Amino acid sequence: MRKTIFLFFILFSLSLFCETQEIDCVLNKGEFFLGDEIVISFKIDGVQDNYFVEGLPLPQKDYGDFRVLNVLKTKEGTSVKIEIKAVLFGINPVTFPVEEIKVLKEKSETSYKLRIPPIKVKDRISAKDNPPQIMPPLEMPKNSFLIYYIGGIILLVFISFLIFIFSRKKRIPSFEKIRRQESIEEFLTKYFNSLIRKNVLSIDDYKEISYQIRNYFEQKKEINALELTTDELLQNLKEEGIISTIPLDKFKRIFEICDLVKFAKYFPEIDEEKEVKGFLDNFLYHLTQSLRKAA
Repeated sequence: MRKTIFLFFILFSLSLFCETQEIDCVLNKGEFFLGDEIVISFKIDGVQDNYFVEGLPLPQKDYGDFRVLNVLKTKEGTSVKIEIKAVLFGINPVTFPVEEIKVLKEKSETSYKLRIPPIKVKDRISAKDNPPQIMPPLEMPKNSFLIYYIGGIILLVFISFLIFIFSRKKRIPSFEKIRRQESIEEFLTKYFNSLIRKNVLSIDDYKEISYQIRNYFEQKKEINALELTTDELLQNLKEEGIISTIPLDKFKRIFEICDLVKFAKYFPEIDEEKEVKGFLDNFLYHLTQSLRKAA
C-alpha cells in the first residue's frame, strides 16, 4: 500500500513538472502556392534567460512537404518569439511535421502543443486554365522628334569631349615657353638675370635651372640632354669640350644640388644658393659671348 501511494505521488509530481500547454501559431498569409515561402510564428511566455527549446526543426533540412530555411528566436523580456521559415513543396492536404516542443529550464521543463492553422495550398495552373494576362511592352514612338533631339545633343557633347581631349597640349614647364622671335640665349639671359635678382630661390627655381641648362645643350649642341642622367651628360660635356669658361666640376655641383631638390625634397642652404647664383652669373657670361658672336 505504501509503495502504491509513493508511486502515485511520483507520477503526480512528474505530471506537474512536465505540464503541457497549447500555443496558437500564426501564418504569414492565408493561402499559398506550390513553392511559396511560409512563415510559422508563435510566442512562448514566462521564459527566463537560461532556457533551451527542444523539438524545433533544423535549418536547411527537409520535413515532409517543407524545406526549412531558417529558425529565428527573439527574446522579448520574459517571452521568446520563434519564427520558422520554410518553402512549401506539397499540395492539399499539408500538415507541418512539428506539433510539439519542450522548453527546458534550470529546474523544470514545459511541453507546448503547437496549434497551427490549416495550411491551404492552391493547385498548380493546369493546361485548361486561361493564362494570366501580360501587359504588352511599352513601345517608343517611331517618329519622335524629341528622341532625335536628345540623341543629337548627346552626340555633340561626346564629339566636343573628344576634341577637347585630343587638342590638349602636353604640359611643359612654365619657363619653357620661349618666344619664337627670340633665341634661347636671349631667353636664358633674361631668365637667369631674374633668378640672380631674387632674394630666395624656390624649389621650383632649382628644378627649372637644371631643366633649362639641359634644354640649352639639347637645342644648341645636339645632345639628348633631357633624357641623359647627370653622369652621362657630364661625360658628353667632357668629350665635346662644349663650354671652356666653366669647369665641369661646377656643372657637376649645380646638377647635384638641383637633383637633391628634385628627387630628395632637399632645400639648399644659403651658401649653396650663393653657389648656384654664382654659377648662373658665369653661365650668363657664356651666353653673352655667344650673342656677340651671333651678332
